Amino acid sequence: MNKIIKPTGISLTFLIFSSIPNIVFAQDLQFETSVPMRDGVKLAADIYLPDDKGKFPVLLQLTPYNKDGTAEAAAHYTSLGYAVVVADSRGIYASEGTWTPYVNDGRDGYDLQEWIGKQEWSNGNIGMFGCSCPGFTQLLSAQYASKHLKAIIPECAQSDNYSAIWSTNGIYQLGLVPAWGLDQEAAATDQKRPNVNWGELAWHLPIADIPKLTGISSAFVNESIQNHNYGEFWRKMSIREVYNQMNVPALHVVGWYDDLTEETIRNFINMRKQSASQHARDWQRLLIGPWDHGVKPRRYYGDVDFGKDIENLDMQALRDRWFNYHLKSEENGLKEEAPIRIFVMGANEWRDEWGIAKLFVIGCKGAVAAAFSSSHFCSVIGPQAKGICPGVVPGAG
Repeated sequence: MNKIIKPTGISLTFLIFSSIPNIVFAQDLQFETSVPMRDGVKLAADIYLPDDKGKFPVLLQLTPYNKDGTAEAAAHYTSLGYAVVVADSRGIYASEGTWTPYVNDGRDGYDLQEWIGKQEWSNGNIGMFGCSCPGFTQLLSAQYASKHLKAIIPECAQSDNYSAIWSTNGIYQLGLVPAWGLDQEAAATDQKRPNVNWGELAWHLPIADIPKLTGISSAFVNESIQNHNYGEFWRKMSIREVYNQMNVPALHVVGWYDDLTEETIRNFINMRKQSASQHARDWQRLLIGPWDHGVKPRRYYGDVDFGKDIENLDMQALRDRWFNYHLKSEENGLKEEAPIRIFVMGANEWRDEWGIAKLFVIGCKGAVAAAFSSSHFCSVIGPQAKGICPGVVPGAG
């Protein structure tokens, strides 16, 4: 695996110079290149290439969690013949600009896609991958409908931050938001991360004083506390009003115990109904397993045994097949498979569904209810069902 870098003046043991102007190849070493956005701000991006020369389909991730943590995934995808681009979100880690969660990720994601489409090592076909916030950045950029964006896999992604993650329709999420928001602000501004007891701070009143007690000042966190009602502050980081502008196949993935289960289902349903083309509407897929935030197809969840069937899911193989079909036109049986796959807890088996009449989540001590159009399936999973619902484990945005 090679990684594109611009000359940095750093002494390297072994460099391979390519024919691409102003670009150097360094075997398995991590360096950055700068990608200009429409307003001149430059995002730091790592660009990995397969060992072969040529033009490649590209997999992109835009993340606020430090691009340097994606090297292992990049190594996997380059071994399959993909170029990989991983960029830090605006204003955090190595990227320029001011850090404001979510607000710039849509336009910046689109600008990255347009830039990638013009590079000599790109064949113009782009997919996006990532979980949690890097899942949401995919959807935020999808509203701009780059011609290069061919497929995405938004795992554990919200549709909105007023009714999920930051707030539940105006009820502030004290168990997550102050810690996440102020920790990210510290990373973006090179401050020491808060060393506080977040559990105790969650009980502090007034809520507006919590940031002061951590020593970290965040204009975004302060505004999120002050904006009790849905308005422009929340609208500019929501995709609920722009599903009809999206035009990309999406594999939506979430767990029954994730705090974003309902949000992921909402994205699937609305992109299936409203996406701009029949192709995009036909290619919405949904996968729900018995895990919390993240994708964890393991047999044991706490003291609950979900049986051997859970281990039949190879999530990485599914990601590979998804991208191979949509970016490489590989006929791998994907189009013959059902659009919905869920793990039925209690029965402890994977089940495929072709049609969906309604799919919803009800919050009652962690209870989850789902009803599909197939006459043989109607399942209510929760504390009432053999005690297998250990509760919803909060995730991150």
